[in-house]
Amino acid sequence: MKILFVDESKKQGGGKKHFFTLVGLLVDDANLLALEKGLEIIKKKYNLINLKNLRGAKTKEEKLSCTVEIVNLLNANNVQVISAILGPVALKNKSKIESGYFDALTFLIERFYLNINKPNEIGFIIHDSIGKDIEKELAEKIYQYLKNEEMIIRSKSLGYFKNKIYPSLFFSKDDYSELLQVTDLISISLHNAIWKCLEKEGISDAENLKNFNQFLEKYWELFIKSPK
Repeated sequence: MKILFVDESKKQGGGKKHFFTLVGLLVDDANLLALEKGLEIIKKKYNLINLKNLRGAKTKEEKLSCTVEIVNLLNANNVQVISAILGPVALKNKSKIESGYFDALTFLIERFYLNINKPNEIGFIIHDSIGKDIEKELAEKIYQYLKNEEMIIRSKSLGYFKNKIYPSLFFSKDDYSELLQVTDLISISLHNAIWKCLEKEGISDAENLKNFNQFLEKYWELFIKSPK
């Protein structure tokens, strides 16, 4: 089974800075306990109650050092990152930011499908808590989407088979999941890089984003890149 841990960074400002990011951490269930244990050790080493506190009072050197340790642990456990960015065109008709969740999440789900590449493997999605009203609406939409949207993958060696993602969307406070805390850190780094990139020159090439945030630069190797 593969699990997708999801967290968002909301839009800021106006004009070109009107955007929404969603990040997913793709994890094999066999590595879950090792990851949680390893992240707990890192938290204790850097005296953090929650990994999100890394954005706080630590020196930049400590933050970068901790980030490198997190990346090394994720790499060792074959964790990968997928992401979706909705810009002003995608959001122009959205009356509320909450309306962007479904569009961004369905894109992540399509990427998730492509990485569940074994006939008997299933997927499971855990989203950071976003408020009861939004959660109820989003869970209903995702349930209907996953029940009704048929996606079929073709494997050269195995032929055609349907990938399956469990249709219930689960929500959890990141206090109870080190992996959600890491997803939040990556999401914030990506968001910050987009903000700075738009401020300076606009996004012409996604590969340039890593140059606008030192922490994203560390996480960048974990991102699954489009083959095109």
